Amino acid sequence: MGSSYYYFVASLPLLSFDGKMPMTVEVFREDCRRLLSGDHYALMEQLWAPDEILPVPVPGTGTGAGNRVLDAWLHFDHGFRNELAWYRADHLNKDPLKYLRGARTLVSSGAEDIQRALKTGDLREAEKILSKARWQFLDELGMGHYYDFASVFIYYLKLEILKCHQEYGSPEGRNRLREIKTMPLPESCVMAKAG
Repeated sequence: MGSSYYYFVASLPLLSFDGKMPMTVEVFREDCRRLLSGDHYALMEQLWAPDEILPVPVPGTGTGAGNRVLDAWLHFDHGFRNELAWYRADHLNKDPLKYLRGARTLVSSGAEDIQRALKTGDLREAEKILSKARWQFLDELGMGHYYDFASVFIYYLKLEILKCHQEYGSPEGRNRLREIKTMPLPESCVMAKAG
């Protein structure tokens, strides 16, 4: 990791999964631009770019973004999304292989949470379960990282999770949720749901 960011990390307000955003993502990004080294800021910019730009690391091959913590997150997130797509497709009696992005990788740390989220009837509660699983992975990933780049990177990802939950609670988010709930389901989905 190399660089330490004692003053930057110490100045960041604590984040809590059920708490409010203490700052906007934009303010955090601006702080990163001012306070991170050039190489670390470049990695953060890659993270902010569309996910097609960052290569999904394959353990043991040396592929990835070149940062151990970032690669661990990308590997987890890719596997988690694929696992979610797999369970959703299977639940709707569709071929899961059509919905995977790349290879399916084993993500045991989120499978139970995905199954629990799919069983809940409340879309917002399901999203909260999935976000909590991501948050817990970030907590584990951050063990032993207190004032280095990994702690800054993990803080950013947690801030993004809080941003999503804040948007869900906004008037626009509630309107969008109402729209989704009233969308007519394709016949195949209705049959799968009834079965």
